[in-house]
Amino acid sequence: MSLTFVVNTLTAWDEAPRARHQLAFALAKKHKVIFIERNKTGRKKIDIREIQENLSLITPYHPVDYRYRYRLPLFNEHYQKWLFSRIKEILGSDLVVINFDFTAHRIFSYFKHVVYYCNDEFRGNSKFRNYPVEAYKSSCEKKIIKNALFCIATSRYLYEKLSKLNSHTYEIPLGASFVTSEKTEHKQKNPNVVNLCLLGVINDRQISVKLINDLLQEPTFNIMLIGSVEDAFFQKLKPKERISAKGILKGKELMDELSKIDVGLALYNTSRINPGATPNKLWQYLAAGIPTVISEMPNLFPEDFPEKSVYVYGKTGTLRTLIFNAHQENSEDLAGKRIAFAQNNTWDQRVEVFLERLHENLQLL
Repeated sequence: MSLTFVVNTLTAWDEAPRARHQLAFALAKKHKVIFIERNKTGRKKIDIREIQENLSLITPYHPVDYRYRYRLPLFNEHYQKWLFSRIKEILGSDLVVINFDFTAHRIFSYFKHVVYYCNDEFRGNSKFRNYPVEAYKSSCEKKIIKNALFCIATSRYLYEKLSKLNSHTYEIPLGASFVTSEKTEHKQKNPNVVNLCLLGVINDRQISVKLINDLLQEPTFNIMLIGSVEDAFFQKLKPKERISAKGILKGKELMDELSKIDVGLALYNTSRINPGATPNKLWQYLAAGIPTVISEMPNLFPEDFPEKSVYVYGKTGTLRTLIFNAHQENSEDLAGKRIAFAQNNTWDQRVEVFLERLHENLQLL
């Protein structure tokens, strides 16, 4: 049975692929999907354009920038009423909404089948802390959890949190995306040079500038930055000659660049680690066959992954030592095992589990 899905987000479409993008692409292989990105600033209107077969993008325009809009209750309430009423006028109500926006509690007034897809702990995760605003956002998310047809959590922490308010909560971890199933060669071209990659949203709120600069003092390390890099962060990095910034890459372009990498990095400011988060970039590194050095995180279980794939910084050893170990211990056999593991945990497979849960809950109505 073909369904129509609306994926409602607080995310820009043209950014490094995140869970909501990957879910949309995987769903669109069999179903019609409309992705709602965060609003752009301008006179109120809604633009719709086709991305590919079965996948369309809705771009809302609103006078208030999204960064302020969703933090200001009155503006956010007004925006939701305007947006969801317009979406219902355009698309009708005979669809399934997958909601990633933890403030979008008004959505239930316009659509019957709403699933809450939670891949983060949003409460207390704002750069700008304000108690009344935090209380508003917390209240919004509780309403969304309780009223959802069912909830999807991407980590054990989030599952335990959501299941307290909605018994129809299921844990589905993040997954890997593949452009091609061809195996990438990962031979060490030069044992005296270690090519590192830092992938994702790169800024000093999430990643320590000092930590990266310490790595740049090691003459054998080169660092490739892939994703949106905050200019203030980039300007603090030195020496620049061992840094290459590639911008946001997707699909084959991303895999082509990752094929040049020896070790992937998933490093975070440990004082700000989100307790509900799991690293999406880890799956991308696995899909490319790359070992990863990652900061210790509450929801990370290295034993769940193939041997010598995940090296946890913060448990034992210095960061440099872990990187050297990951590089020296790597082999074609290990790279193949990582790729095979990722191929058995793709977003296509995650979507199949999601659809099973959807059909189970629709039959309960």
